[in-house]
Amino acid sequence: MNRKVLLNYIYTVIYQILLILLPIITTPYISRVLGVENIGKEAYAGTVVSYFVLFELMGLNLYGMREVAYVQQDEKKRSFIFYQLSFIRVCLFFVVAIVYGIFVILNHGIDKKLFWISGMALWTNLIDITWFFQGMEKFKLITIRNLLIHLLSVFAIFLGVKSRDDLYLYVAISTVGNLVAQLCLWPSLKSIIVRVKFTVRGLKKHFIKVWVMFIPTIFNTLYTKLDKIMLGTLATETEVGLYSQSERINNLLFGVIGAMSIVFMPNLANMLSSGNDKNAVGNTLKMNGKLIWAIGIPLTAGIMGISKVFTNVFFGAGYEKVEYLLYILGPVVLACGISNLYGGQYLIASDHQKEFNLSIAAGAILNICMNYFMIRQWQSIGAAVATLITEVFIAFIQAHMTKKYIQFSIKPDWYYIFAGVLIFGVTKYMDIVLEKNVIILVSQIIIGMIMYFFILYINNDIIFVKCIQEVKRRWRKNTCGK
Repeated sequence: MNRKVLLNYIYTVIYQILLILLPIITTPYISRVLGVENIGKEAYAGTVVSYFVLFELMGLNLYGMREVAYVQQDEKKRSFIFYQLSFIRVCLFFVVAIVYGIFVILNHGIDKKLFWISGMALWTNLIDITWFFQGMEKFKLITIRNLLIHLLSVFAIFLGVKSRDDLYLYVAISTVGNLVAQLCLWPSLKSIIVRVKFTVRGLKKHFIKVWVMFIPTIFNTLYTKLDKIMLGTLATETEVGLYSQSERINNLLFGVIGAMSIVFMPNLANMLSSGNDKNAVGNTLKMNGKLIWAIGIPLTAGIMGISKVFTNVFFGAGYEKVEYLLYILGPVVLACGISNLYGGQYLIASDHQKEFNLSIAAGAILNICMNYFMIRQWQSIGAAVATLITEVFIAFIQAHMTKKYIQFSIKPDWYYIFAGVLIFGVTKYMDIVLEKNVIILVSQIIIGMIMYFFILYINNDIIFVKCIQEVKRRWRKNTCGK
């Protein structure tokens, strides 16, 4: 793993985590200021808009990122792809915006003002060019500019939203913040694209491939959202709340693993388009797999080890069941990491979209079937088990499909497993015998990290060594001014 890719991953992890953390920071304040009724209105409007956004984007972001990565060294080709995909994006925007406008105008049972403000998300995605910079592997630029805007949005919420009458202001701040974050990226385009003659030739091919890449998004959305709908139908709203909260924490952890696909897929796509042999690609995937074990094992062991005190401190009374849901959902992080390696990185980068789509579709069908039977018996526990089995199944299928095209091994080093067992044992012992408060929770996390880094250090782990070397290099640069 070269230094550029490692830094890109670090930038992306920071961004993904903060994207999840910032709403968590504002949620307690907003919930109290706006009240449950307004929060419900905002959530409903946001959910409806998200479905329109889904069809506005289709598979454009992922497809665009890959196509730009293929030709990132060719100024004219990458510029041509940018203009063509932007044209498709504009066409999709107008179609979806017209349908959305008709929906708002004809639907008399909604808060129209709220829906018009929320609908600004359609404009945000129209001008979104993050995919282009990701394809060019310029993650530092994306992270720094977007984070600054999102942080300013958080401050604006705390300063401006003071009462229940500020619902529209709250939604406006959120949507405008995202819009400004995208606008701030546009000036940087001048240095990496040039003017080229626009033609419609090739648009049909792009649109077909975008549609094909959209198919797994539909299935993924289906089974990641349908489990909560089925819980609400087959169980109770309380079970939905318990499952949603545990899933939110799991998504925070997955943000660290999921960042790998965002960073490594363009890198692999560029390697493949540049004619690198299978050994070079296989070695890169092997190193990426090592990183998944290095990060996924301690995250899984850690959340399972601190589940009891974490649930008590973070959620409070009435959420005790979340502890057991975290036991089950913890390994999902690792399973998703493995499927991201085989599917999100290799299958997509190598344009084996058919195999990727089949694996996601099979997983969605399996998940829906299991939820139907397991939720009836075990409610949220059943939904969590169905999610775990589904993610393991998808990882297995994608690994099998990948091995038809390339061979590489991603067996974890023994000391990763040893460290995971040690972290789980020590933190769980503290979980059981000590009081359940924030000091103990922080102590568990710090002790777990110290143990893990010590084990990596004494085993001279290559990823750990590279990270330390990079930190030292940057420290010397900042202190010496070189």
